[in-house]
Amino acid sequence: MFGQPINEVFGDVDWEMFMTSVFEDLDYVLKNESIYKSPIYGVLNICRVLKLIISNEKSIQSKYEAGKWGIENLPIEYKSLVEKVLAAYCADSEIDKSEYKTSALILNNDELNKLCNYVNQSKREYIEKIKLT
Repeated sequence: MFGQPINEVFGDVDWEMFMTSVFEDLDYVLKNESIYKSPIYGVLNICRVLKLIISNEKSIQSKYEAGKWGIENLPIEYKSLVEKVLAAYCADSEIDKSEYKTSALILNNDELNKLCNYVNQSKREYIEKIKLT
């Protein structure tokens, strides 16, 4: 990459505005069955959001980093799901949507639903917490 360092080109981003954008993306993932249509994108972005609100760190993670964090830090019932998604994300070949329900990426809708419920609850708790401060 060439050019000036990013922090010299772009100013600081207001964290509240950034989190608003993050939550808008999360809402997209959770609505209209998007998580079932693009589970790799959905699960790894959910991991990104959860890392932001659980760790309270103001840092942005790649999908890979967020997936690794999810495997290491989310409750055990989500570990297998995140492991499968991260393995598919790291696969050498592109996974066709028609293969989501084959051996290439076997996902259980109940697991996806539980993860969605977990992130929704975490989001509500985060919003309530920042309202109190």
